[in-house]
Amino acid sequence: MQEIQAIFFDMDGVLVFSEPFWREAEHKVFKKHFNIELTEDDVNQSTGLKTTEVVNMHMSKYGFTCDLEEIGYEIEKEVVRLVYERGEPMKDLIELTEWIKEKSWRRCLVTSSSKYVYENIVRFVGLDGFFERKFTAYDEEWGKPNPAVYHSAVNYLDLPKESIIVIEDSMNGVKAAHAAGLKILGLPEEHNKTNELYNSMVTKSFNSHFEILNYLKSNC
Repeated sequence: MQEIQAIFFDMDGVLVFSEPFWREAEHKVFKKHFNIELTEDDVNQSTGLKTTEVVNMHMSKYGFTCDLEEIGYEIEKEVVRLVYERGEPMKDLIELTEWIKEKSWRRCLVTSSSKYVYENIVRFVGLDGFFERKFTAYDEEWGKPNPAVYHSAVNYLDLPKESIIVIEDSMNGVKAAHAAGLKILGLPEEHNKTNELYNSMVTKSFNSHFEILNYLKSNC
């Protein structure tokens, strides 16, 4: 692997195991407001999207109208509440981030979540001072799987793409990083572990931060 100078972290599923909370919040809000029972496929497809895009996707499928931002924000508030109530940082996250700090790599958060969500989650996992800068797809016209937010992060660092690695979990996140021409260390959700498309886009897939740390120690 070429010498690494920077690393990008996705947030949901990488800093905290929050995907079940997003699913729970989506189910709760759509049942409450629209009496809609979302399917497993509905929530699988929504992983990694901006919340407004999630609402718009379900709205298009089920044929109702609503204020995207209002319903999206309600979902976000429920997610943050659930994370603080029942969540925990990803196992071995701190060991990984401490090693990265020792390497003096530049570090950015690159997420589809809003500022409200990422500020709360970064604080929750104890990484307030870890990231040089945080990038959100809410500052772009399109969220992941569009690569725009990754392009913004790369342009900010002004480093060769070959010197940057990404930790991503979702299919939409992996598609975005891959389209931006970046190397990806995958933390696939269970349903993507044997997904050929997913595995074709990542440098390597891992089951834990401990495995990622050992891989980086051996290859960087």
